[in-house]
Amino acid sequence: MDAIDCIKTRRSFRSFQDKPVPRELVMEVLDCARHAPSSMNSQPCQFIVITDRKQKEALAALKKIHPSPWLVDAPVVIGVCVDINKSRTRWIEDGAVAAENILLAANALGLGACWVAMRYEDTSINARIQQALGAGSNMYPLCVVAMGYPAGEPEPHELRDLHSMVR
Repeated sequence: MDAIDCIKTRRSFRSFQDKPVPRELVMEVLDCARHAPSSMNSQPCQFIVITDRKQKEALAALKKIHPSPWLVDAPVVIGVCVDINKSRTRWIEDGAVAAENILLAANALGLGACWVAMRYEDTSINARIQQALGAGSNMYPLCVVAMGYPAGEPEPHELRDLHSMVR
């Protein structure tokens, strides 16, 4: 699959087969995330791989706004965290581009994935997310990506007309 096809065929999957994802594929996806650009080449991201059901349940329980109970059934959940000591002003952007690389790599490898925001204005929720992920206090959770073999076909994907978006 070339890069253009990978971008245009990527979809969000929230239903996965009950089939483990081989460690080699997870590591390949994370290696692609490692290659994402970062502000001033700070490379501030850390990726936390979660396969334990109880840990996934703890994360899903913290999603009070836009609940994501299907996270529990994803074979792999990747926490995307950013070291705010390395990226004080561009940490959101740094984490977001790494997460996009995860989504694209998963698609290229035949996996389904879904980006789930985990950043809240309420710092007490963020602290609980850090704890659920097992992240250090300087590692700010931006999102998680649920990943696995898709169960079923992707949902239809309608996009705005390109010309309405270009000036």
